[in-house]
Amino acid sequence: MAASKIAVCGLGYVGLPVAVAFARRFDVVGFDVDRRRIDTLRSGEDWTGEIERDALNASTLRYTDDASDLSEDDGQSCSTRRERPR
Repeated sequence: MAASKIAVCGLGYVGLPVAVAFARRFDVVGFDVDRRRIDTLRSGEDWTGEIERDALNASTLRYTDDASDLSEDDGQSCSTRRERPR
């Protein structure tokens, strides 16, 4: 049986912790439409404060804002919605 691959769409205060947790056991790609968010996460910063720098840097989670990267998963996905400030 092949290892599961998972895509988590939306890396806000809900999606990021979910993606980091899944990445402990599975191959995970985290997707967000906000390029600044992806760049910030890649640098080890989480502006929501949910995940510490050490945990981000230790995670095998892959970050992307390119929807075509989602075609690599095997159909397992988790979608979250990040609230926009009013």
